[in-house]
Amino acid sequence: MFDPADPEASLAPSPRPTVRQAAKQLPCAAVAAAREGKRDVAVVRSASGQLYVVDDICPHDGGRLADGYVEGERLICSRHNWEFDLVSGVCPHAPQRRIATARLAMPRR
Repeated sequence: MFDPADPEASLAPSPRPTVRQAAKQLPCAAVAAAREGKRDVAVVRSASGQLYVVDDICPHDGGRLADGYVEGERLICSRHNWEFDLVSGVCPHAPQRRIATARLAMPRR
């Protein structure tokens, strides 16, 4: 519980790890919040073990993609189950909607 008298207490969210820090700990078929400079991103490790970095905003309604989950080579937004192909960034159900995605070259865990 937040105690305003506690000098260590803060309502601010804890800082996100860097992309590389998040990627090192990420198991297959998982997603984690991270930062790239000052930009909020999500790091995704697909079921096959490939790493991707995507913007942490769903183009459907602005939800956080880092709160989503991974199925195979797709990232699914937790808010309304919008799916995004991790290679192309395209939403198969609404191809005009896409996310920026980049493959991250790091060794598998």
